Amino acid sequence: MKKRIKSILSRLLPQGRFREQIKLRYYQWRAPRGIRFALEPTASGWIYCTTIEGVSIRTVDPVYTVANDFFYYQKFYKPQPGDVVMDAGGNVGMMALYFAQLVGPMGKVYCFEPDTHNLRDIQRNVAINPELHDRIVVQSELLWNANTWVDFQESGTVGSSAVWFSGTESIVKKQALTIDAWVQSLGLTRLDFIKMDIEGAEIEALEGATTTLQTLRPKMAIATYHIVNGAPTYAWVETYFTKLSYPHQTLSFTRQEILTFAG
Repeated sequence: MKKRIKSILSRLLPQGRFREQIKLRYYQWRAPRGIRFALEPTASGWIYCTTIEGVSIRTVDPVYTVANDFFYYQKFYKPQPGDVVMDAGGNVGMMALYFAQLVGPMGKVYCFEPDTHNLRDIQRNVAINPELHDRIVVQSELLWNANTWVDFQESGTVGSSAVWFSGTESIVKKQALTIDAWVQSLGLTRLDFIKMDIEGAEIEALEGATTTLQTLRPKMAIATYHIVNGAPTYAWVETYFTKLSYPHQTLSFTRQEILTFAG
């Protein structure tokens, strides 16, 4: 029903600037406190500017419907100037851009996103935030519990996954690596914060991160609402952190948004 209503409203609304202004006002009205939306006209269309508690990013497409994510993932820790951050499951890069603003010119954000379609959008979004070019490293590898090649459903949406296959989307092989191997290859001596939402593969990614957690002790915010083998992933994740004696807590923000925080 909601989709039908949106479809009808979309046809009724005028096109162009006025249409975008109406959408902006609607989503601004629904936005959480601390979020501001704005439009910047360009020769090729609109650039969407989102300001989160005074920190602004630009995106090719609006981030209206995921505005709450900026607050969910920072419930217990907000990246600081000079931090090294991993954004595992970068989607179109909105969180990576935001983190890059927070860590400043002395920090670094590593954005992992294996979906080719999403990678294209990340590059477009980074391009319109030129001041952040040197702070963001985009990586196309899939995070896993081994350095290998993994089947991956590439759908160009948040539904892309290495553990869940719809049967209707294309399946491709992706290079996978462990967080431990990645940290070692870069010689990292610090990893301050990991945000992770990789559509059910959080289990495998954490299995490949045990040494990193024991040595670098990053703070973490992990989406754990996915269903794997009939159970929500937060059950496995909590058991994993308990075995490592790693402080953790799972919180439910909405029915669809359950995160486990650690560190």
